[in-house]
Amino acid sequence: MWTLKNAIVGVGLLVFAGLGSAHDLTPEWVKKENLENGLSVAVDSPWVIRKDGVFTLSVKVLNVCSEEDVVLREIRVVGCDGRTGAKVYDKPLRSFLTEYQTVHAAREAMNAADKNKDRAAMEQAHDAFGKSIGVIRHHAVIAKWTISTDCIPTGIEVEFLVDGAPKIIRKAIGTKFESPLPKGGPPAMVVHFDEHCEPILNEPRSSSTMWWFAGDQHIHTSFSVDAVILDGTEVEPYEYSQGAEAIGLDWAIFTDHSNITYSEVWGDRDWYVSSQFDWGQAECQQYRADHDWLSVYSQEMGLGQQGFWDLASHMLCLPLENDLSGMLANPSDGLVYGHADCESEQTIINRINNAGAFGFIAHPYDWEYLAFYEWDWGNGTNGWAGMELICADDGSYSSEDWSTWYKWHDLLGGIGTPTNGELPNRSGWPNKFPVGIGNSDAHEPGNVGRCWTYVAMEEVTRPNLKEAMLGGRCIASNGPLAWVNVNGAITGGVALIPDEWSRVVVSIRTNSSMGYAGDYRLHVLVDGEIRHTIEPNGIPYYSLDYTLSDLNLTSSDHFITLRAENGGFVGMANPVWLQHTIVGDIDGDGEIGISDLLAIIDNWGECSNCISDLDHDGVVGINDLLFLISLW
Repeated sequence: MWTLKNAIVGVGLLVFAGLGSAHDLTPEWVKKENLENGLSVAVDSPWVIRKDGVFTLSVKVLNVCSEEDVVLREIRVVGCDGRTGAKVYDKPLRSFLTEYQTVHAAREAMNAADKNKDRAAMEQAHDAFGKSIGVIRHHAVIAKWTISTDCIPTGIEVEFLVDGAPKIIRKAIGTKFESPLPKGGPPAMVVHFDEHCEPILNEPRSSSTMWWFAGDQHIHTSFSVDAVILDGTEVEPYEYSQGAEAIGLDWAIFTDHSNITYSEVWGDRDWYVSSQFDWGQAECQQYRADHDWLSVYSQEMGLGQQGFWDLASHMLCLPLENDLSGMLANPSDGLVYGHADCESEQTIINRINNAGAFGFIAHPYDWEYLAFYEWDWGNGTNGWAGMELICADDGSYSSEDWSTWYKWHDLLGGIGTPTNGELPNRSGWPNKFPVGIGNSDAHEPGNVGRCWTYVAMEEVTRPNLKEAMLGGRCIASNGPLAWVNVNGAITGGVALIPDEWSRVVVSIRTNSSMGYAGDYRLHVLVDGEIRHTIEPNGIPYYSLDYTLSDLNLTSSDHFITLRAENGGFVGMANPVWLQHTIVGDIDGDGEIGISDLLAIIDNWGECSNCISDLDHDGVVGINDLLFLISLW
């Protein structure tokens, strides 16, 4: 495993060294390959629909650098029935060839200033870059429609007059219908393996299960300056929530950048100010009232000063149980968007915790040129609750995510040993171990929910969400729902097991868009090392439980995690912690007595992979009671 780890990290460093930066701040509409005769036409629509409702369709039109006279005639949406709905403009579109050239020249000047560590040259180049981008973006024509999921448009047509001649640019709308996300539930089949590792299918013996819900906790709206200037987003949280609900999520938390000190070069908007926070929070509160769907507003905060340019890392402020009472201060300064020179990491973490919220490290190993830095693991902070294991607005899994995966396991290895069925508390921390989650970091409504977090709870309420997320009952995913059950304990819990315990149940749930559950490779990791792999077997069901009987856990084993993979799909389960005890010690107190007997009675009946099922027949009954008494 360590060889694989070093190889992956090494490849990542080579890629970064070759590119000079992990991301490109230049907007898509400035890149020459995305222009047609200097014109940019972009469509934003949800990538998928899984639930009846409505969503916002946006079309953004810009004359970036055309050398001809251009008039925008109209923008048409082609419906699923072939009919069109049009917005008529007959508006001349000015070209910004000079500003376009300035953008590219300023970008080269920024690279040179960065190489030479020339602050004055960087300030001049970065200011020219940001101002030119802002001027071009200000003249975008943005058309919006509220679309019912009953009839998703197939495309858009934008009609121009170019030097008096008609020209039409067409763009397809890629929104597709998919089955709802998996919610858990009983398996369609239970799979055992014979001595030749061949799968044997059986009907499930028990219908008991844990239910899972899905949410995206990292989304940017028009109150994030980069979403507006770089992506052309002019959609606020209420409309965002409509789309998030339509794609099948059960909640969304909007986290606009708050370490911004910037004023429009073309208008009268300022970022980031308390009135924007108040507006965003009010929209989420109104959506909750109108739709009985959990929409929450908050901030992505900048913290720390790293590198020559004093750049910040990012942390999600997640008010899981209650709304923030107001915007949390996040003072910053420097560079064109005033996003550098933030307060220390510990200062911001304390501010989040004092407000009753919880901090999750955003994209820990990701960085963006002159925008933000990766997390500094040597900063000596405490008090944050977890981190993003996957974060991508296109649903991809990157080399930076691999780095996070390995670092996360290193941190899990430092957690104390459980006693009496509980992990020890950590002084100065809000929870007992760093929880891994998944998010999209979407800056446009159409990219919401490309990655998400499954959370196990009875129903979606904020108290339940807080308890489950802080407790680690979470799966970071861009598709599959997969978790481990060890003697009745699932993801986030503590399993009580005797030495040489070997039985583990691996559950996976998918849908038709993700492929059969039997097509996935499932890695069961013990203390960060792969202990067992279930290879793809082609079993044609979307819901499987695999029973493993040869994991051979020993007293030195501390925790189990799970990774499910199939092509670009990945799901990563938080740990099941292991407390080693004696057979029959159901409550983990090191003795077999009356409390263990009462636990048998409480779980009487069907109880698959349940700690009270001492004879492992899927039923807690008289045999288990007699067995317990024999061990008294």
